[in-house]
Amino acid sequence: MNGTETQSLAYSTDGGATWQQYEGNPVIDAPPEGWNITGWRDPFFEPWPEMDELLGNTEPHYYAVFGSGIKGVGPRIPFYSAPASDLTSWTLLGAVWEPQANTTLGPILQTGTYGFNFEVSGFFSLYDEDGIVHYFVNVSPPHLHRALDVDENARIRANQRCRWVPKVATSASTPATTGHCGTRVS
Repeated sequence: MNGTETQSLAYSTDGGATWQQYEGNPVIDAPPEGWNITGWRDPFFEPWPEMDELLGNTEPHYYAVFGSGIKGVGPRIPFYSAPASDLTSWTLLGAVWEPQANTTLGPILQTGTYGFNFEVSGFFSLYDEDGIVHYFVNVSPPHLHRALDVDENARIRANQRCRWVPKVATSASTPATTGHCGTRVS
């Protein structure tokens, strides 16, 4: 139901001993326009310097993802940014990943399906031994957990929004699989 899930901000001025709600809440008052959502919750946000570099941001930003999905379409991870100087000004950058409903990483008995909604999404970057950055997104279908390396596939669209097209591979011996773009993990 529209208006039942919003994103609000609280802050602490004493190292986390007490918290105050921002008077202008909610800071994001609705899911992305046109999304008939299955959910829009479990916010995760933090600074992400590697994404600042990819997007060409000279001012540091915070980035946020949420667990979500679109009814009849499939799970989604809405991806937002806000300048570090103003965490009340969030901009939708797109969806981190857009699988179809009930699709899977591999054999159904090994990987299950994504269902219709992601839960508890997150992101991080790691550098390999050659200093190349790899972008990871955590997705958690209601009954599974996956980490996806979307390196080489995190690109900027013509409208300056992110486009993520993960390529993943599965391993029968590892319940949480990591896909590396262009590399099959076995």
